[in-house]
Amino acid sequence: MKTTRLILSVAQAGLLCVTLVACSGKSSETTTASSAPAAPATQAAMNNAQATAAAQPTSRPTGSENNPTGDIPDTQKYIGYSATGVYRVEVPEGWARSVNGNTVTFTNNRDGEAITLVNASAPPAVSLSSAPVKAVLATAHVPSGANVRIVPVTKTRRVILLSFSSDSDVNAVTGTKARLLNKAYVFYDKGHIATLHLWAPIKSDNGDPWEHMAQSFKWL
Repeated sequence: MKTTRLILSVAQAGLLCVTLVACSGKSSETTTASSAPAAPATQAAMNNAQATAAAQPTSRPTGSENNPTGDIPDTQKYIGYSATGVYRVEVPEGWARSVNGNTVTFTNNRDGEAITLVNASAPPAVSLSSAPVKAVLATAHVPSGANVRIVPVTKTRRVILLSFSSDSDVNAVTGTKARLLNKAYVFYDKGHIATLHLWAPIKSDNGDPWEHMAQSFKWL
């Protein structure tokens, strides 16, 4: 009888140890499982911090607006130029003037305005083969994409407009050249043809200044 009780006690003690070990193992597993998600949470926080930093606006210095190369400033002033009592046109103040025969030219860096006056007994044809159009193209370096059409310069006056692109002269300092946008307005009146030729680097935005100069042309 004592032997049986002893065996039962030993068996009960062993069962108690197994239970304790099992409980201890479950506790350890539970602790490990609860601490494992900490890494993703940390990564998420880092991602949030990076996103917040990226969303912060970048500060930029304040100051006056810089005009891209070739753009005529909106604040540009103009002065009148007259040729022997035949015509009058406005040109940008401060541009360098040069005269070559019957052509007067005003330039500033790679921007330019040239007016050529010739005698004519009839209005020019709206064609690439007309004399004033061929004369303009002959002065250009590597002209391409030329087209001619009639356009209004005022509500009551329509003229021939030649558009094309060309190369600039080579810069004496840098040895480089730029591609230019060209527009030439051909005016006719009283036995004269005047060609107003404007050019600037092809990416410049001179629509308004060029329109102003074309509209300012008047026969005297």
